[in-house]
Amino acid sequence: MENWSLHTLNQKLEEDFSDEQLNTWIQYARNLRKQNLPIIFNLKHLSKITNINQHLLYSVICRFKEKDYYKIFRIKKKTGGYRFIHSPNNELKKVQYFINKYILSKLDIHKSCFSYHKDGGVLRCAEQHTNAKILFKYDLKDFFFCINEMSVYHLFKSLGYTKKLSFQMARLCTIILIKDHGKYIKKYKVKDKEIELGVLPQGAPTSPMLSNLLANQLDVKLSQLADTNNLIYTRYADDLTFSSNKKLSKIEIRTINSKILKIIKYEKFIINKNKISISRQGSRKQVLGLIVNNDTPKLSKDRKKKIDTFLYAIEKFGWESTTEHYGFRDSLGFFHHLDGIIIYAEHIDKDLGKKYRNKLDKLLPKLFR
Repeated sequence: MENWSLHTLNQKLEEDFSDEQLNTWIQYARNLRKQNLPIIFNLKHLSKITNINQHLLYSVICRFKEKDYYKIFRIKKKTGGYRFIHSPNNELKKVQYFINKYILSKLDIHKSCFSYHKDGGVLRCAEQHTNAKILFKYDLKDFFFCINEMSVYHLFKSLGYTKKLSFQMARLCTIILIKDHGKYIKKYKVKDKEIELGVLPQGAPTSPMLSNLLANQLDVKLSQLADTNNLIYTRYADDLTFSSNKKLSKIEIRTINSKILKIIKYEKFIINKNKISISRQGSRKQVLGLIVNNDTPKLSKDRKKKIDTFLYAIEKFGWESTTEHYGFRDSLGFFHHLDGIIIYAEHIDKDLGKKYRNKLDKLLPKLFR
């Protein structure tokens, strides 16, 4: 990353600008520096900083041959249907990594958000709701696709970047090529010409932090509602959870639920009505796959059963047969999948995770025969 001091900047600008223009740019740079943000003047400068061809960036911004810059593939959802992943090519990904690392990651997100940052995580999020008597859970449908380039533009502009550069960076972070999701593409008019509004691509390095930052108003309003009703509110990406350590009447539950749905709709997010869940006192309460009925979040019975089943099958039938039975491409891929689940188990419950790890270690020699 190229990083000029203000003295160097002053010297370079004096070569090309009048005193008035010079003062404007110096003030612009100082404003960004105060926020510990990179000084970027225009697309050419961004190209120079990231060492990515300016014409390539311009092509992405103009939406020319967007399919050349993103590879689209789909992942089957457990609940049916598919999740579409848009993976940027190496050049575009490099620019997005720069924007994410040097701009987005420097910004504060709401205290109720536990996704996509070092101080968050599934376990920390679930810990907020242990021993709750009432649990409200909501899922936002197509979360990234509900955040468009206009919102991204206003975010960059609010940081002090020029209107033009804010627009260009917003375009670099969004996409209109969304297979089978045309209903999420809105349009706006420029000189009587309709232009499609890009949305956050699931797969771009910038999308997770942008979604956190641009869901801030949602977090603010839902947190205020939670505080008013003595509830705890958290958001992990598109999963919203509210909990209460007090009994609530049916009328209170109905009223709170109605207000939550109203705020979500007002903030232009889409609720997945099939995933609304309200767990009352005495029932099993689960947050992000973890059981929170007691003092410490625990792995769910389903998660433990899955690991036990995999380990038993490998021990009895071998890696190859088990891999084929559960539909994995090869044994090594199956191993990485199981290893990932056990790493997660170790993070949640060290003793149980250690037990699983020891069993897996004993089965490894069979994998490499």
